[in-house]
Amino acid sequence: MPKILSKFLIKVLILAGFFLFAESSFAAVIFRDNFEYAVGREDSSAASLFVSQGGWSYVKTYQSGATGSCGYLYTTPSVPGYIGSFPGASSARVLAVEARPASGTGCPVPPGFPGAQTDVYLQLGSEVGPDTTIPENGWIQFWVYSNYYGNELSTYASRNKFLYPCPGTYPCTNLKWLWMTGSGGCNDPSVSGSNRDQFICIESPTANRSNASDDAWRWRLGQNLNTDTKIRANTWTLVKLHIDTSGSQGRYEAWLKTVSGSWVKVSEYIGGVTPSFTWSVTPGGQRLLRMPTVINYNDSWQYMDDFVIAQTEADLPTYGSGSSDTTPPAAPTGLSVN
Repeated sequence: MPKILSKFLIKVLILAGFFLFAESSFAAVIFRDNFEYAVGREDSSAASLFVSQGGWSYVKTYQSGATGSCGYLYTTPSVPGYIGSFPGASSARVLAVEARPASGTGCPVPPGFPGAQTDVYLQLGSEVGPDTTIPENGWIQFWVYSNYYGNELSTYASRNKFLYPCPGTYPCTNLKWLWMTGSGGCNDPSVSGSNRDQFICIESPTANRSNASDDAWRWRLGQNLNTDTKIRANTWTLVKLHIDTSGSQGRYEAWLKTVSGSWVKVSEYIGGVTPSFTWSVTPGGQRLLRMPTVINYNDSWQYMDDFVIAQTEADLPTYGSGSSDTTPPAAPTGLSVN
């Protein structure tokens, strides 16, 4: 074989091995948006920009004509009062979720409710698509920051919808689970605290905590491992969720982490394993996801960075003191074979 041809084949094999490694290592990342694109708060094309630049399927936000949304979605290079770099890898912009149910225009109060609600969201997936938008055994991770500074004095009702998936059509009549945040959360009895901070929790109509104080709390799964750790005002917090509905019994696990802190597992519910708990589920994933949808009563300004849905925990980005992540490196150039 000519020497020049052998060199060429060696280069091809090196490149092929690199790309095979990258593909196999990162193929299980189902969706990722680091929000590194410009969407203005007053930009009427905001909804279409999130679709074209971020990969979302549909968006509802006030500046794009959704007058009943009572909230704004946009990206920003700065957060009022915050000094420092964003926590995502090489992050220059973050998503702003500005909820204005208390002071927004055209925000009616639903019958039987004490205040107005938002209807603002990024949507992923399709009502007629496959149920793999969120896999039946999947992981979700994102950074979140709740601002309490200047004109952005965020406070929260007891519970707010934040991740609203559905295996069918909206409004979801066959809901598997609904992930929520709020000043009260789903703790039993509800743990009191500052309305500037948020607990996390999940609800499912088929979950059953037989040791709940009353029937209203049986299907609400709060922070059963740790209630001291939560999403605190003016603190970047990394949220990691594992939700498994691939078998006959569901599983929910949740962790929280600050930029300089370590992971704290705050929730664990395993159907048929956790004492006094069962969670009968129909195996399968979710066709749709909306984020955040309904934020109740109070105005708030939340910021998000690096939202990821993955098949396995190993495929989630990791962050150290330098905010490094697991984005695959660029293909090598200038290779030579002697």
